[in-house]
Amino acid sequence: QQSLAELRKALSEVEQITHHDPLTQALNTKGLHEGLEREMSRASRYRTPISLASVALEGMHALGVEHGSDVVDQAQRHFAIVARSVLRPQDLLARDQPNHFFVVLPSAEAPHALQALARLQNELERRPLLSEDEKIRLHINAGVVQAWPSESHLDLMNRADLSLHHAQMKGTSGELLSG
Repeated sequence: QQSLAELRKALSEVEQITHHDPLTQALNTKGLHEGLEREMSRASRYRTPISLASVALEGMHALGVEHGSDVVDQAQRHFAIVARSVLRPQDLLARDQPNHFFVVLPSAEAPHALQALARLQNELERRPLLSEDEKIRLHINAGVVQAWPSESHLDLMNRADLSLHHAQMKGTSGELLSG
């Protein structure tokens, strides 16, 4: 009985490592792909909407030059903490590369997903990163798309990234764009 409990605990730890980013505890790329596919299947089965946001933390290069890479890591952890506090329990947060996150929003049409990201942006403004007695405001740009029927998760991710790119092309941080 005890060895079975130990085995379950070890299996849970392995799953945590293989599906989560060690820096932010958000899903990693593998966790994102699996979670997004699962949620898209559920949305198709129940005929409910699903949206995906591609989110970039802006100014991280300059932050790293000015404060060092440890502060950039702190900024990414802070973003993940704030995002989890604003997002719904069923929403998925994933970090697929440095300074870039995805947010899967089940049962949310694109306008509602944009509202969620606006709340996140406001909360980041309200809760700056505190580093060595300095308040560092984090800014995001985001592209939001709603899944089409029978669209693959990779196509949805590509459309979200394209929408983010359009938001970034506007040249200001804080751009949230539905595409």
